[in-house]
Amino acid sequence: MTPPLRPHGRRERGVATLFITVVLLLSVGLIALYTSRSAVAEQRLSANEVRAKQALAAAHAGVDHALAYMRNGGLDHDNDDVVDTIAANTLTSAGGTPSYYRVLYVDSSLALPICPSSRTGTFAAGAPVVPTEVMAVSCGWSDDDSSVQRVVQRLTATPSTGGAISTPLVTRGTTNLLTGGASLLNFFNDLTVWSGGSLLGQSNTGKTFIRDRVTNPTADQNFDYRNTGNSPACNNPPGGYTCSTQGSVLGHDTVGGDTNLSSKSVDQFFQYFMGQTPTTYRENTATWVVDTNNTLSTQNSTNVGSIDGMKNNVIWVEGNLTLPNLGTADRPVVLVVTGNLQLSSNAVVYGLVFVMGNVTGNGNPKIFGSLISAGTASASGNPIIVYDPLALGRAANLGRAVKLPGTWRDW
Repeated sequence: MTPPLRPHGRRERGVATLFITVVLLLSVGLIALYTSRSAVAEQRLSANEVRAKQALAAAHAGVDHALAYMRNGGLDHDNDDVVDTIAANTLTSAGGTPSYYRVLYVDSSLALPICPSSRTGTFAAGAPVVPTEVMAVSCGWSDDDSSVQRVVQRLTATPSTGGAISTPLVTRGTTNLLTGGASLLNFFNDLTVWSGGSLLGQSNTGKTFIRDRVTNPTADQNFDYRNTGNSPACNNPPGGYTCSTQGSVLGHDTVGGDTNLSSKSVDQFFQYFMGQTPTTYRENTATWVVDTNNTLSTQNSTNVGSIDGMKNNVIWVEGNLTLPNLGTADRPVVLVVTGNLQLSSNAVVYGLVFVMGNVTGNGNPKIFGSLISAGTASASGNPIIVYDPLALGRAANLGRAVKLPGTWRDW
């Protein structure tokens, strides 16, 4: 007996089920593969973003380092007339991951350097010509050098005087320099002494000089007005000058008893010439603070020897000082002494010297710029003070550096 034929429907349904299952498995596999690749790509993107941020933060740290260095003694801490180099630095995060930066001071007139791909690559540029305004170019690298970022910021010094100063010697109290052998010279205007107190008797060796308008009708800054010799004499004045005061006769270039000066307090007198109160000036403008009394909360040094030969700085000395050598014609200083100033034997200073106490001594220093005393000035030596507008002009913008707004960029 022949068995009945079975329908093929069940077998066909099995094949269809198998096909659908295989398709579903392939779909699930492809979805899993895509998800896995997306996760890996996303992880890589996230890691790249972290490293980019890490490098950018390091570059910003470099700019902040350059600003802090410039604010704390200028660009030439060792006074060798070469802009200092800031060493490469490593930063470490709270989790222990390192990042790196290198920063240069660059002359803004030159092409800015490109960051090398590796933190050990060549990174150099021309040193700045103007030491009070520079471009800080900082490169930051991530922990594995896979990301490098550059940040550029212009840094500039702030004003360090309250305005133009036009007199070689200014005192709030009595001026007694001319009883010794002081020589006060002003090639540029007819004012050598401006005093709030009296001008005491003069000796035959104390004298003032102004420009000889016959030989030099105009005040040419290219004239060698600093060439005064070691002991200017009225019978043989320095070239370009004529003697105005000697002995008992005061010249028209001396002003004494000016109550506009004598009526001010010491702090008011300081603010009149320096543009700020003494405390604000010390905290915000001075670039090097010496505290001989060790009473200030912050200072750079307690040793006055730290300022010997210093250039291009605003120096604040808390206490008394014996005048050292300071500045050059091209790199003058502003010196503020809160106590008394003793004029030393042969010191040479370029710039502005402001004394909140009294000026004394019997030395033979030379000051090219101006000496201002909120007290009295009395010296029996042979100091020479030459009004120097070029040195004073350069000294007028030596205050603590700041970031110039609108100059930041990260390209």
